[in-house]
Amino acid sequence: MKVCCGFGHRVVYADLEGALRAAVEAAIERGCELFLTGAMGMFDRMFAFAVREAKRSHPNIRLICVLPYPTAALERDRAYYAADFDDVWIPPELLNMHPKGAIGARNRRMIDRSDLVLFYVKNRFGGAYQALQYAKRADKPLILL
Repeated sequence: MKVCCGFGHRVVYADLEGALRAAVEAAIERGCELFLTGAMGMFDRMFAFAVREAKRSHPNIRLICVLPYPTAALERDRAYYAADFDDVWIPPELLNMHPKGAIGARNRRMIDRSDLVLFYVKNRFGGAYQALQYAKRADKPLILL
């Protein structure tokens, strides 16, 4: 099963709806059936929405929320996670890491597992930029928005 993940800035000042829909469709055309998101910011919400929209015409695809560590929100907002995602994963190797380090490690794990990575990166700093640099070094196929 081919895997696609997406990364972008926590705050997005652009209308990406059409571009994200097209990018998700392109990923599906390339054979991606499993989509991973970190669900931590505005881009992640937009990416997840585009995947959920694509599920209407491609019911075989799955959307997984990959968290870097357990949070109180996971238990408190169980209905949200159940409604918006097919599953929630917390990679076991991250459980003993410091939370700040766990986010970057989670991002690298998502990229390592993916066959295609979507990016919306406009700044040369932050987690999305670092993830882009890592994906380039790993020679992953990219779609840049």
